[in-house]
Amino acid sequence: MNQNQNNELFKFKVLEIEEHTKYFDQLVNLFNDTFSSEPWCDSWNIEDLKQYIKECLEYKNGLNFIVLDGDKVIAMCFGRLVHWFTGMQYRADELCVSNSYQGKGIGNNFLNSILEYLKKSSIKSMVFDTERPFPCYKFYLKHGFKENMTNANMIKIFDE
Repeated sequence: MNQNQNNELFKFKVLEIEEHTKYFDQLVNLFNDTFSSEPWCDSWNIEDLKQYIKECLEYKNGLNFIVLDGDKVIAMCFGRLVHWFTGMQYRADELCVSNSYQGKGIGNNFLNSILEYLKKSSIKSMVFDTERPFPCYKFYLKHGFKENMTNANMIKIFDE
């Protein structure tokens, strides 16, 4: 992983269940700060966001990763393991790097660390959804991900 200003390595780690409470507020703030900024501009009610983060952390077969700069969470990835006909699959729902740490290679190293961990754990694939107009789309392509042209992400919005 990269180094911080004190020349210490940023720490990649699997987020253990017993650490959820310790890092919860930081995860909420990191998610909110990242995804309320350009290009996403999401507008979350903070209680809804806390519930969403709690749900992500409590997935059955959940597997979550973080990067620390000292005790500060600067990147996170939430996902879960799924038994699939092609073998065990990691479905990532959220991946982000703190705005102030973007553009420094941390996202590259974070994703590479996740992929290495999954391979060593005999996970057969990593899957996620992203949106084409956002920079992350090209980021994932650069890391060898391929768009699955046979699948479509479907949504139906109900009128209020």
